[in-house]
Amino acid sequence: MTDIIEAVVGVCTDSRTAMVLTDEFHNISLTSRHGAEVADALKYFAERLAATFVYTGVDISESGLLSGTRGTQMAGRFTLIPSRPFPCNSEWKAWSPPWRTPCGCTTTAPAHSQAWTASCTTTPAA
Repeated sequence: MTDIIEAVVGVCTDSRTAMVLTDEFHNISLTSRHGAEVADALKYFAERLAATFVYTGVDISESGLLSGTRGTQMAGRFTLIPSRPFPCNSEWKAWSPPWRTPCGCTTTAPAHSQAWTASCTTTPAA
């Protein structure tokens, strides 16, 4: 495992990685051996890479992930920024990548145009 971690650090350093995004952060279980290894690897990356780390997950503050010895150490390394679902409004539709939009929105692009059109097929949750 150490060889893989060192290889990742080497590639990220060589490519001047500026941001590391980690999704599904809530699925790390610090009580399991594998979860502890994942947490240690993330800690190692953060100590060795000059990059911004963004961890996303569902109900992280309520999950217990940031409690206990290892969880408290992890919590001390970042700032928790709560967020909520993006509304399916005109601002989001204008920004959202055409191949994927939230809340059931669909997008199409005419072959002759750079403009994207979007229509929302569901009512977003507030």
